[in-house]
Amino acid sequence: MIHRTVLFVLLFVLFGGILSAEEHPGDHPGEEWVEKDQVKQTIKDYIEGDARLKGGYFLLWDDKERRTLRLKFSKFHKKVRYIKDEGAYFMCTDFISLDDRRLIDVDFWLKPAEDGTLRITTIKIHKVNNVPRFIYEKDRIRPVEIDKKPPKRGLQE
Repeated sequence: MIHRTVLFVLLFVLFGGILSAEEHPGDHPGEEWVEKDQVKQTIKDYIEGDARLKGGYFLLWDDKERRTLRLKFSKFHKKVRYIKDEGAYFMCTDFISLDDRRLIDVDFWLKPAEDGTLRITTIKIHKVNNVPRFIYEKDRIRPVEIDKKPPKRGLQE
């Protein structure tokens, strides 16, 4: 009976991990992996440094709305991903738009530098108020066409 229970648990963990749907691509590449805290610290330092230079706000150009967003950092998402084809790590973050209180999901891509540190190479707005602007398909970005007027759901005060 114990053997069957252990076998069931092992199969559940194995197949549960394989079958679970994920928001982002990537995997844990073994020897290429960096610590999650190193990715988070690199992003945090970048955001704080940028805000110091720009009046206390993280400013991000929104190429879809064709304007600069004034953002305040809210939180990191839980996982760091690695995209083998690009040799890049990425992590999602949440910001609050200070102009209209919208939730802005921003993805940061990082690549290892020769000195072992990480450098941010790309910053993209992934979602606005949980409405995606792109999706990941097999580690590639594909734009999402959405209704011209998505529901306006800012954060409640």
